Amino acid sequence: MGENTWRLFVAIDTPPEVKAAITDLQRRLQAADADIRWERADKFHLTLKFLGETRADLVERIIATLRETARSFPRINVVYGSPGFFPTRGDPRVVWVGMTEHGESLGRLYDVLQEQFAAIGFPKDDRTFHPHVTIGRVRSMKGISALRRSVESLTFESQPVIISSIELINSVLKSDGSVYSTIAHLPLQSDTTR
Repeated sequence: MGENTWRLFVAIDTPPEVKAAITDLQRRLQAADADIRWERADKFHLTLKFLGETRADLVERIIATLRETARSFPRINVVYGSPGFFPTRGDPRVVWVGMTEHGESLGRLYDVLQEQFAAIGFPKDDRTFHPHVTIGRVRSMKGISALRRSVESLTFESQPVIISSIELINSVLKSDGSVYSTIAHLPLQSDTTR
């Protein structure tokens, strides 16, 4: 990372009570003794847009864009559950926990951010949006069959939670992994139907 760039992404943080439940799920999956680098709870998030190396002089414009977007979206009710792998076929690289909602707000938020950041000069993502939290990264195929069986046999579903903000996060790469720091915390609009 250069002196005048930040490695940024836009995300939804996972609520503390869900982080605790996912950490418990990780412990159960670790019994398969697969060669996985398990993510720490402080890194559990849904990535909405990875910006990558970003010029420092763009940060204020990015925050203003996110503030405007956040104000136009209501809070989102979600349930975390359904662990799985990416890719879904072949050798897995990522272990994740999915997110579901009754509406389509997450998908719309993702699409709006793709358009808004394309206008600033960030390329659109070419992958289908699949809301998830990465909980582990596969280092080798050791124990993967046992881990697959564990994922298929375990049930995991959080209580419904309300997503009330999006965040701009800086990721600093270190020798033992990345360290995240929140640059901006942007509240979603309050639900006026209550």
